[in-house]
Amino acid sequence: MINCLLVEPDYKAKYPNLALMKLSTKLKNEGKNVDYFKGMKPKTLDHDYHEIYITTLFTYQSKITIETIKHYKRGYPKAEIQIGGIFASLMPDYVEEQTGIKPFLGYSKELDSLKPDYDLIKRGDKYDDYSFVFTTRGCPNKCPYCAVPTIEKEDWINPNWKTQVNYNRINISLLDNNLTSQPIEHFKTVMRHMKKYKFNVVIESGLDARLFTDEHLGAMKGVKFLRQGIRFAFDDLSRDVYIQDSLMRCLNAGFKPTQIMVYVLFNFNETPFEAEWRCRELVKLGITPYPQRYTPLMVLSRDEEYTGKYWSDELAMAFRQFYQPQRKSTFCKHTFPEWLELTGKPELLEDYYRYPWSKP
Repeated sequence: MINCLLVEPDYKAKYPNLALMKLSTKLKNEGKNVDYFKGMKPKTLDHDYHEIYITTLFTYQSKITIETIKHYKRGYPKAEIQIGGIFASLMPDYVEEQTGIKPFLGYSKELDSLKPDYDLIKRGDKYDDYSFVFTTRGCPNKCPYCAVPTIEKEDWINPNWKTQVNYNRINISLLDNNLTSQPIEHFKTVMRHMKKYKFNVVIESGLDARLFTDEHLGAMKGVKFLRQGIRFAFDDLSRDVYIQDSLMRCLNAGFKPTQIMVYVLFNFNETPFEAEWRCRELVKLGITPYPQRYTPLMVLSRDEEYTGKYWSDELAMAFRQFYQPQRKSTFCKHTFPEWLELTGKPELLEDYYRYPWSKP
């Protein structure tokens, strides 16, 4: 019997690792024995592994990831070790230089076509009740702050996506990177399936307001969306007007503000003034903004925290703190500069007003 070990480095991750769950299915179908471990498994005399697969996540988790890979190289010198995932795909030369192992790049259509082994990872949190599904891959936008163009270079509709759902679980997270950019018939098929099985749904990566039509909205009617399960992105001013129109149509169709959340990128190429303006447009509609601080795709440590040219580190931290969801009563009552004044931070107010707009 060939023994395989699937490894997730001991970094913080929001979701169970879907790639390892699918890989587990593949290996078990081949008649192999599969174990999973998060972190650095101590070597034991009574158990050895022939194959070890190590996933990677963000580049800023590089230290613990590289240490984990080296641990298994030392502990299991006879094992064949393979590395994949986001960090490995974005910085393959660095990973190979540090570990001596050439990584697998991107994603595998073969793995994507398999049902995840939902029994592989049990974390004892709410996500144990979720299915995780990519019905498609790819996104046409090629945004400079996004890893998708590097990892998912072409659009692809997964013909087997329905078989990847765990029908014993009531909640489902649709992980498609731009479901609205796919053919409308596919979108309708996905929404019909959600309604047929009465899933509680989260559209994880968000809908593109610039592509969102009444046909998309019509297909969504009758779907049971979880709290903040309908998600959009307002990452820059090019989405202005589109995002407000899409949100108003959702609200007029009967969806509640609590079912909607909007990602707001900040600390990139926009000024604090512009980031606040985008958040206020959402607050006016009763929608919760979810500010995401921009971090370069290939930064090796959180110690190298990036600060945009119009921002200071303190101002960026204060902005994210102000718009935390639990502060909704505060940001609905006050604007960000008002809050800075009330909390006695005149130096940050000066930073905020230094650059009203990025373009004259």
